[in-house]
Amino acid sequence: MRTNAAMLLGSLLVSGAGYAQFGDDTPDRPEEMAPASPGVEPVIPLNKDDPTYNLLFISFDIDAIDPAYMPGTGTPEPGGLTTGEAFPLVRRLCAETNVVGFDLVELLPYRDPGYTTVLNSNRLVRECLVGLALRNKGITEEHFLSPKTVDDGRQ
Repeated sequence: MRTNAAMLLGSLLVSGAGYAQFGDDTPDRPEEMAPASPGVEPVIPLNKDDPTYNLLFISFDIDAIDPAYMPGTGTPEPGGLTTGEAFPLVRRLCAETNVVGFDLVELLPYRDPGYTTVLNSNRLVRECLVGLALRNKGITEEHFLSPKTVDDGRQ
């Protein structure tokens, strides 16, 4: 199957519209962080509004994530994305665009004796699958959270 566009998720996001760098104004405290970090926002419209992106293949290079979260990679890059930025990015891309393929590259689990890289890689793939399921169900709300997972049962 031919796709009209490809996106490389790394230190730069490559698109038909050019390059969109992740923002540097990430909040210092977790409670200030929005559901999707400022670095995610420039990416989604590039793919939703451009008609050349009717089919999208995503290749996620895990060395874009900071080695504190993904030490098991061939070329660790300090100062990369956090998992709090990467998980919503993948979920939203898969939910809000027409994704036809997804791959995760640069995984070297033997370099991570703590198994953190494999666990976070698993979560990235699951976030993609959740995004695809949301799209298939017709749920288009940004930052969707199911009431079943948000409610803890207390009054």
